[in-house]
Formats: sequence, C-alpha cells, structure tokens
Amino acid sequence: MYDWKYQFNQKDLKKAQDLTLVNVERKDDTITADIKDSEFKIEVQIKYNSPYYILCNCNQKDCCPHEAAFWYYVEEHPELFKTPQKDIDENYYYNELDRIVDLGKGRDYQYHEILDFNRMAGSLSRFITEDIENLLNDGGYELACELLCSVSDLLSDEYAVDSDMWYDVAWEFCQCANPLTGSIHIDDDLAGKLDDKISNVSQYGV
Repeated sequence: MYDWKYQFNQKDLKKAQDLTLVNVERKDDTITADIKDSEFKIEVQIKYNSPYYILCNCNQKDCCPHEAAFWYYVEEHPELFKTPQKDIDENYYYNELDRIVDLGKGRDYQYHEILDFNRMAGSLSRFITEDIENLLNDGGYELACELLCSVSDLLSDEYAVDSDMWYDVAWEFCQCANPLTGSIHIDDDLAGKLDDKISNVSQYGV
C-alpha cells in the first residue's frame, strides 16, 4: 500500500492515533466522516478507488491530524476501497500501444527514427481516456501505471512537444496519471516511477 505518512509531521501523526472516526459513510465517490467528540468533519473524494482529495473543516493549512486519522482508519478498514479485479487481457493493451507507435512511424522513420506525433495524437488520446480508464475501472492499477509510463516517454520526446496536438494529449495524461501516484493499490516504487514520468512531461508546460 502507498506510504501516506510522509505527508504528516510526527506531532500530527501522534495526535491522530488518539482520534476516532465515526459516522463513516461512502456514497459513490465520496466518503464523509466525523471525528468523535469534536466538531471536526472530513470529506474524501475518491479517484480510481483510492482517496484522492481530503477536506477537513479545521483551520490547519497543511495536512492535519484529522486527515491522518482517516488514513489510519483506511489501514484498518481496507474493505472501503476493495473491488474485485476483473480478468484483464494485458496483451490487448500492449498491442494497442504498439499499434499507436506504428502509426507514428511514417515512411521516413527508417532513416531518422523520429515519430510523427500528429499521426499518433488522436489514437493516443483515446488510449488514455478510454482504454486506460477502462483498465482502472477493472482494477488493473499496476498495469495502468506501466502503460502510462510508456505514454510519458512518447510525450517527452523532443520532437513530439513541437506538435500542436501535444498539449491536449499531455493534459489528458496528467489528469489520468496524477491520481495514481497516491493510489493505495500500488507500491511506493511504482508510484515514484510514475511521478518522475509526470515531471518529465510537466516540464514542457502542462
């Protein structure tokens, strides 16, 4: 599971261990909960069946002990986010990505090995917004991360960024990839790898 504790200072983590969540309720992609014996409430937005954005009504600007208390609760109640993974055909996704890359290999590719991003852009956009989204909905979190890392390599190509279509595809990539870096369903090494890939793309102005 994703290591969430680095976001909090030790003082707040210690406080959080003395807090209890009550009235925890999940409705669609939102979780609400109260902190027992206090006026504090938290609301958690969910993306790809993982906590994505946590809002607390306390006045602390940075990550607060109430948010940390929620993460401790998640560790004790993983059933909040468990969904059965469907059978996934990994070959389909890798073959589809290979097909998209082949689209970018124009007739001159054999001489200069430069991909034509404009030829790939439409299919790459659909791959992110449809194929990878479907994969995530089916519980294929790790495979989605690996595929997104490959997509980022295409976006980080020095010739690709000159395309008029690059920004839209890069934005879709970041919208899909960013929530996964904090997913409870992947380990820190894979999350860190994807985060580095996002940085490589973001440096061009997404």
